[in-house]
Amino acid sequence: MTISNTRWIFIKAANAALHERFPKCFKEIAPIPLKVGIWDDIVSRCPDIPVKILRTTIAIYVDKIRYQYALTANANRVDLDGNVAGQVSEEQAEVAAKRARKLRRIFYKKKAKEVAAAQEAAE
Repeated sequence: MTISNTRWIFIKAANAALHERFPKCFKEIAPIPLKVGIWDDIVSRCPDIPVKILRTTIAIYVDKIRYQYALTANANRVDLDGNVAGQVSEEQAEVAAKRARKLRRIFYKKKAKEVAAAQEAAE
């Protein structure tokens, strides 16, 4: 997915707004699993943020490796106010573990390419 510089500005602003408005729910360093169906809550409580920008912002947030690692079996899920709203199932945890492994492979593959390019440029 390629995102324009202008769209990135809106996504970063939306991300900051979500963290500011819902600090008990959105955490960058130690993410907490979000409740299933939180999308409808976000849309209704953030009418000032375009839905397309919200969709991309949330997709990026939940696709981070830290978020995937937070999805462990029986971990509490939270609503926008930080209240417990369910738990991560065994199946969801397994899917998240697979996704985390894939994200890790992608990260290291990209890093290896960057190192190789830097070494080639230095020669």
